[in-house]
Amino acid sequence: SALAQIDGATPLYVGDSWRTYDYAGLIQWAPQPRPLLMALDHHLYRCFTQEDGATPAAHHARALREHGQGTPAIFEHVSNTLNDSSAGLVVGEWSAALNPGSLHGTDTLDAQREFVNAQIDLYERKCAGMFFWTFKNQWGGDTGWGLRDAVACNVFPDWVGMKMRTRVDEDAGRARRREERKNAAL
Repeated sequence: SALAQIDGATPLYVGDSWRTYDYAGLIQWAPQPRPLLMALDHHLYRCFTQEDGATPAAHHARALREHGQGTPAIFEHVSNTLNDSSAGLVVGEWSAALNPGSLHGTDTLDAQREFVNAQIDLYERKCAGMFFWTFKNQWGGDTGWGLRDAVACNVFPDWVGMKMRTRVDEDAGRARRREERKNAAL
């Protein structure tokens, strides 16, 4: 409430420390006045633990699509809890990275693509936002952690979210120049 008194328009992100239910409850019962925008920041990775490595890539993706179980059930419950509190669940870090053990015997890019699509589907249904780990990493060629490389290799879709419609009367030259500038900036 002290932050809301200083600037109630500044969003307040609360890290969940992998205790998503507990922190959703904390936000739900936070004292008034609250900032106008509060978000519970969850980081979702499936590449660091022994269990992650022992789980096939396809199972990681499938688990994110199983309504009423695991992560989707947690997100459903937490999103409902936060909606009642005028707050939202945000996946503040995620990636296409999977443990090498999960990728054994698979086409890495296909497995990553399936995993990314499962994550995006879940996040768009249940979250107020998402942030991919990083645009590009230092070394390049990393489709697990670098968004630019993941898009270039079709691991990550070339577009997520709403698309801007091109005006009917817009000339092809203008659209081409805009696309060239966008690509140069990337």
